[in-house]
Amino acid sequence: MGGEITQEMIRRRSEHNECVLYTMEELVLQEESIERIDKTLGILCPHLKILYMPNNLIPRLQNLHKLKELEYLNISLNNILKIEGLEKCEQLQKLDMTLNFVDIQNLPSVCSLKVNVHLKELFLTGNPCTDWDGYRNYVIAKLSHLKRLDAWEIKPRERIIALQEIHHLEEDLQAMGSFASSDLVKASETPQIRRDAKGELKRTYTPDTRIAEHRELKELRQEEERKSHRPDSQVKPSTRRKGFDPLPEHGQRVYQRNEGGYDSHPLTIYSC
Repeated sequence: MGGEITQEMIRRRSEHNECVLYTMEELVLQEESIERIDKTLGILCPHLKILYMPNNLIPRLQNLHKLKELEYLNISLNNILKIEGLEKCEQLQKLDMTLNFVDIQNLPSVCSLKVNVHLKELFLTGNPCTDWDGYRNYVIAKLSHLKRLDAWEIKPRERIIALQEIHHLEEDLQAMGSFASSDLVKASETPQIRRDAKGELKRTYTPDTRIAEHRELKELRQEEERKSHRPDSQVKPSTRRKGFDPLPEHGQRVYQRNEGGYDSHPLTIYSC
């Protein structure tokens, strides 16, 4: 079952604030296998200004409406399909959604950020929607208060061009959205594992495969932990050698540099 944000999870990450949750302003919940944002976060930490939740399995932005002081949200490397649920984050200045799954069909959901008038930086790098040539101009035209998109500063001339092209871009986006709907049906019928041009098996990059990879990695880590606690994996204590080998008798050759393959042990020096 998917993991949720719990009080114990937050408390483990609150040492910098002496484990006081209510006044905490920064929280890092990275690689916690979180699959849902519930109301716990907003209730326990309503004064958060910086929230990092990268590399989890979160499919939807929700239950963040109580974080009215939030300035920076990093939700990269998750399974988010749509931009939503941030309207009440009135102080939001920076949003990082790198490597999620916002596609062409859901790109118009970026318009939900119009109410976030303090938003200056937005990162959507690695989302399927960025493959569209008109992606950047579309976002620039829709979010007039944005200063940087995918780490690139928005120039005044670039904004003018984007506003001039917006009607044409909206028509293209609407046409592509209808094709995307039929493609989604086809994609759901295709296997998640396929062969690439070299004939090697490759896993299709989807939210489902990301969940599968997380769970496989978790199982590998658990197996490694089990192996490390097995009795046969414990290092056996070495036995101390007693005395020295007898010197060779008359007529026997003395081997040099361990030619005879004798056991060698480091010399132990005892201090008085």
